Amino acid sequence: MNTFIRFAVLLMLFGYPSWNCTPSPARLYHYSSTRIKGVNFTAPVKSKDMDSLLFNSVKRINADWVSLIPYAYKGRAAEGISWNHERQFYGEKREGIIHSIGIAKAKGLKVMLKPHLWIMHGIFTGEFVCTTDDEWKKFEKSYEEYILDYARISDSMNVEMLCIGTELNAFITKREKFWDNLIEKVRKVYKGKLTYAENWDKFDNIPFWDKLDFIGVDAYFPLCNAENPDTQMLTLGWKPHIKTLSEVSGRYQKAILFTEFGYRNMNYAAKEPWVTDKNESVNMEVQSSCYTALFDNVWPQPWFAGGFVWKWYDENNFEKEYLPTDYTPQGKPAEKVLEEAFRQY
Repeated sequence: MNTFIRFAVLLMLFGYPSWNCTPSPARLYHYSSTRIKGVNFTAPVKSKDMDSLLFNSVKRINADWVSLIPYAYKGRAAEGISWNHERQFYGEKREGIIHSIGIAKAKGLKVMLKPHLWIMHGIFTGEFVCTTDDEWKKFEKSYEEYILDYARISDSMNVEMLCIGTELNAFITKREKFWDNLIEKVRKVYKGKLTYAENWDKFDNIPFWDKLDFIGVDAYFPLCNAENPDTQMLTLGWKPHIKTLSEVSGRYQKAILFTEFGYRNMNYAAKEPWVTDKNESVNMEVQSSCYTALFDNVWPQPWFAGGFVWKWYDENNFEKEYLPTDYTPQGKPAEKVLEEAFRQY
């Protein structure tokens, strides 16, 4: 029997070799450390609020990380951004951030610094772009100074993680080289872990995930259109998102970190969790169900690093009557869900 006939017989018996099959998917990433259990902390308004009770409520719910947010501001004009000015809350300014880091560290909490850019006149940060190259250069110069300012503070105070931006997708798409250079400069002055916080619908197209330590996602994924969904409905809603998260994690071999996650305690809370200007009827059950579904379906995933609740208030400034359907689970049934889940993980 000649070689060709032998090969033909082998094909009939055993099929085509594996190199003719569809390429295998990216390897699953396994995050080996304990889950990050954190909250995004709302800055104290005044220095007098920075007393020994600060962060006690964070410890009470078994959280071990706190995210502190030094805001910067951008108008529509051609100037750059501004930060650390007298009109800001004390806890958002440089002095307040340093003070907050010190108290958090004294209480045994790990810290992520998560700078946020606030663009005036209601422009969503993810859509912000400059109109000329000169405007871009001014904007980029000031943004770099802003991030490097807090990178140096973070390094000097042994802050465990720095987030280099929050929901700035158009800026990244238009000026990719800027971000590569920024990451390189930050690495020279800061020795801790780096991430970036991208919105839930854009996180799969960020070009520099390979240069960071975590893939950061602000996790306001739509889960269900029902008014009051149960955990089974919410579990079904998570399935396509978990698939995408797993694929992106495997592609870059990086863990996924939810830099923000949360739900309002109102009807339809799982439909569009990112929406802040709708006021449906109060519904404590749906907020609790959303937390339960997230912890049941996402936290056990091997590629998941944990996350930070949006959001948590300093108890000195927490006024329950003003926050009937706010994202915070404080003083609501969802707080017990969070406390138990953080104890478990």
